[in-house]
Amino acid sequence: MEEILQGYVIRFVPYLENDAIVTIVSKTKGIVSFKARGVQKSTSKNNPSCQLFVKGEYLLDYKQEDGHRRLRSGIVENGYSPMYYDIKRLIVLTLASEGLLKFEASDFDDAYIFLDNLFQIIQGEYFHYPTAILVLLSIFMTRSGCQLTADHCVNCGKTTDICIVSYDDGGYLCSRCHAGHNTMVQTTEYLKYFRIVMKAQITNVSQFQVPVEVGYLLIRDFLNHLEKQVGIRFKSQSMILQQLME
Repeated sequence: MEEILQGYVIRFVPYLENDAIVTIVSKTKGIVSFKARGVQKSTSKNNPSCQLFVKGEYLLDYKQEDGHRRLRSGIVENGYSPMYYDIKRLIVLTLASEGLLKFEASDFDDAYIFLDNLFQIIQGEYFHYPTAILVLLSIFMTRSGCQLTADHCVNCGKTTDICIVSYDDGGYLCSRCHAGHNTMVQTTEYLKYFRIVMKAQITNVSQFQVPVEVGYLLIRDFLNHLEKQVGIRFKSQSMILQQLME
């Protein structure tokens, strides 16, 4: 049986001498992997459509009895080649791909639209690296069930006199509920941008910018929270933080 899928390449794994296992986020079926024969050869007609972060259309042979898909042909719809010269844009895409693969299609049924929006932001003139990373991490926290409260004190519900974000307690704490905690009081900027990021969607990432110094602290804390609460550690973690310090 043949099927045609449109999607973004989010993983390319070399297989045997010249083959590869390619994973795409498809428009209609979520995350799909297929075997691409000979695609590692630069002369392969399908090589361009199987490169990371390419958007393409893929004609696949699909055998229902074994569930395996094999690539017959691929057409590049959008290559986004300029991104390969910008490490920060590549890191954002790498983080997004890692997150989608970790949470699988069942938890990210809108993954194609998510990537479509992300690519538009990355190509835009208002792309801001720390902000894009933070919004992605916030989305991943929600998807993994360890989201944080940014509306009120998680203990008493008070909306005023908020003094810290307690990652162990699950979000904002007011001064009274913070009494006796070892967590250091954070700056007003930290509390402000924490709330903005937690409320943001991928579609409005370009509407605000988190200062780099605050962004570094928030990203570090978000990464630690994901690792501590759900055991998620991203391969791109060290690169994410390194680029903030340069």
